[in-house]
Amino acid sequence: MRDSIKRATCIALSSAVVFSMTGCSNLPFGGAKTEDIIDAGEAFAKAAASCDLGKMGKVSGDKFKKDTEDWEVLLDFTEGDVYDANAAQFTAAVADTIAYEIDEESAEASKDEASLDVVFTIADYAPIIEDEEITDIDTMIAALGDADTNEIEQTIEFEKNDDGDWVVTNYEDIMNDLYKFTDTTAIEFPVDYAECVQDIWWNGDELTSESSDHLTANFTNCTDFNCTVTLDSDRCDSSLVSSTVEYNGQVVNSENTNIGMYATWYSNAELDDTEQYLAAGTYTITFYDPDGNPFLTVSAVVTVDVTPTPTPTPAASTPDASAEYEFEPLVGMANSTPDNEPEIYMAFGGTPYWADSDNGVYESGTTSVSLVQPGVSEDVGTLYYTVIYSETSVCTAQDAELCTMFAMATAQTADDGSIYYEFSFDTMGDGYYMIVITASLADMDDAVMAGVCRVGAPN
Repeated sequence: MRDSIKRATCIALSSAVVFSMTGCSNLPFGGAKTEDIIDAGEAFAKAAASCDLGKMGKVSGDKFKKDTEDWEVLLDFTEGDVYDANAAQFTAAVADTIAYEIDEESAEASKDEASLDVVFTIADYAPIIEDEEITDIDTMIAALGDADTNEIEQTIEFEKNDDGDWVVTNYEDIMNDLYKFTDTTAIEFPVDYAECVQDIWWNGDELTSESSDHLTANFTNCTDFNCTVTLDSDRCDSSLVSSTVEYNGQVVNSENTNIGMYATWYSNAELDDTEQYLAAGTYTITFYDPDGNPFLTVSAVVTVDVTPTPTPTPAASTPDASAEYEFEPLVGMANSTPDNEPEIYMAFGGTPYWADSDNGVYESGTTSVSLVQPGVSEDVGTLYYTVIYSETSVCTAQDAELCTMFAMATAQTADDGSIYYEFSFDTMGDGYYMIVITASLADMDDAVMAGVCRVGAPN
């Protein structure tokens, strides 16, 4: 009797083994179908390669949406708070290079857990970002087509949810590795300012001729000259340009503008024998980009053609009749005039004022001053301003110092939508400052507006 029982048991076990090797060959562990694991892994990998959070969430755990809130913004490759224009285009292009391959043989499962290996591939974008010879976003994106490919090996981990479906649980680890390229949120390219030059134009006393390329200008019996370089505003910021003027191997003036200038009234100006004009010779003007790299050099060639007159014998000492400026009575004033550029006079509707001052009086040691023209009815274009400085209330034109020459100001819009102009300059110390505003690089006598302020309590 025992033998028959043993035999029956063996037969039953043998049948179970045969059954497990034939009818349920897709149930390697705990009754799980590998096709279900592969299908879930395929769906997740495809969605991950497409940066599609919605489809990734359909095959992931219940906390997916909450856990990936930050990725909603990072995987939106548009210009905005996260990406600048260049980075938005580049990250989108990198995302398009993502591909994947499932290793079906790697599928493993127990009763409630499973895993599947996948290899993502993505363009090796890092060398492209670091390539300093690439100067535009189109070239940068095109380089992705020739880039090497990086492999990102991942094991997708699953668990069964309440509905009995396999869902991905380690989605955060996979996304952190796969989407590292979203760290690139800003891409800036070096700008060749030399390629941005649109025009070179000269002004000054006794400008006689220019070369056809405007790189050289000739002046005879010159008291002042200036050269302005205009740039492509879509590519270059002219407000970040600086310039120097060099004479006899020495820098004699520097300006934080796109205008190179020099004049007889500069304290270090070398004059001709008559002491009326700038000394003869070549004045070299160099313009620099925001990084201090020179991108344009021009020359002002000055000739003096005058016969010196004998110096007169000084007369007996008399009160100084050459005083031209008396500043104190004018402190705090700032007035426009209809005589020059009447359309600008009509546009200046508000009352100009010296900002952050006591009616035009600033505390001793103030280093920066601004004159504001509010309530402008329309944008009247670029205005230029020159600032003259004196340590004393009364001074001659010869004793006055040039603080700023032909700086530029453009219309600005206040928070309430009104238009205003602001004319700011750095001070040279305590004393009096007279600002003269013109509509062009012209003689200061063609003033649109003028005003006087005082810093400290000078004599």
